[in-house]
Amino acid sequence: MTYMEHEWDIFEFNKNTTPWDVVILGSIISFGIAAYFVFIGNFFGATLFIVLPVVLALVMRREPKNIKTRIDKKGVHINKNTHKFKDLAYFSITNGHLIVKPKERDAIYVPVHAKEEDTIRAALAYYEIKEDEHEESMTELANRMLHLK
Repeated sequence: MTYMEHEWDIFEFNKNTTPWDVVILGSIISFGIAAYFVFIGNFFGATLFIVLPVVLALVMRREPKNIKTRIDKKGVHINKNTHKFKDLAYFSITNGHLIVKPKERDAIYVPVHAKEEDTIRAALAYYEIKEDEHEESMTELANRMLHLK
């Protein structure tokens, strides 16, 4: 019996695509809100809105991790985690990401090279995983754009 396998390595995000313009605009707005809280005497609120952009900038400065992904007869392996085919609801490939949706958990986003999308799609179809359009929530979008997850 033959099996279909596919494997790829990729960084979780491109360091050069960090949306610094959004971070800077958000920081300016946050500092403005902090100034308002100081003006009305709410120092807890002011501290929160001063610390928030600093923490966000520090998180976004981190180096991207290398992600090793493999699809084989046992399931989808993402680094050291294995997601068995029987536990997957569907997959989707959009915006340079393979989105694997386990039945009982949140969707998992794995970056893919554009030239490998068709091969990945064929490998998952071979194991009878249905392809479906993924409805991305605002939280998932923010996490993906800001490289938080």
